[in-house]
Amino acid sequence: MARLFHDIRQSGFLAEPPVGEGGREATARFARREHMFRFPLIKNVGRYLEPVSAPLRSVPPMALIVAWLILAATGVGLGVAGLTSTQVTSMPSNLWVVPLIMIVQIAVHELAHAVVCQYLRVPAREAGVALMLYFLPVGYVDRTDSYRVRSRSGRVMIAMAGPLSDQIWFGAAGVVALTAPDPVAHIAVVLMVCQILLTVMNFNPLTPSDGYHAITAALGIINMRGNALLYAVHLVLRTPLPTNFDAKGRTERVWLVVYAMGCLGFVAVALVAVVRAAGAYLGVFL
Repeated sequence: MARLFHDIRQSGFLAEPPVGEGGREATARFARREHMFRFPLIKNVGRYLEPVSAPLRSVPPMALIVAWLILAATGVGLGVAGLTSTQVTSMPSNLWVVPLIMIVQIAVHELAHAVVCQYLRVPAREAGVALMLYFLPVGYVDRTDSYRVRSRSGRVMIAMAGPLSDQIWFGAAGVVALTAPDPVAHIAVVLMVCQILLTVMNFNPLTPSDGYHAITAALGIINMRGNALLYAVHLVLRTPLPTNFDAKGRTERVWLVVYAMGCLGFVAVALVAVVRAAGAYLGVFL
């Protein structure tokens, strides 16, 4: 929208100069953002996925959901069995395989989101790498157009496609841990630990994660995180609130404050953990 007004102003149709924002207004606007710096790698992802999505449209949506849930639940069971039945007595060699597999898994995770978008005939605009909260590297698929899906279940499907695909990978690693010789089985265990961490992050409702988007889609809430942070900024800086806050009662506003504090607390903890991990990593190699 800002780009549109800039182009109109540059063309001479809009002579009124832009109104500058003060520090408080700028802070309030920043609070409502998704806080994800994006580096797009592929444009118009749906164009490449239509050959995959088109045949799936002949299958009833409920059948696809049930099949996907069964595969994910089976993956969880196999993964837990492999993780609890395999003992790692020493750190395995060739751990460089783990990040390579995780990169492929994350790519498939994002691809699953895009396939469901295309299945529901909403375009996935782009895919790439992003910095969640400006410092946590993640893969992403731009699902902005998912608002066109009228049913809440459809929007939940889009959000959950990636995390459910992760559970299938978790099960595959569990099978390797149960059947492969020790060196390979130990690598599979390390991989499963990384997959568990990825799943925890993906279901964390305190970040703009897949779990957060699934919850807000199921409840029919728009930008819950942004509104909570905006209300917290309002309480501190006394900035004006949008008119949609007029209908919010005292209980809902209290929950917005609690949720905002949880979001900010998680960011602080995660930032400290990343800094400490980076310090330890550099200390080993310096």
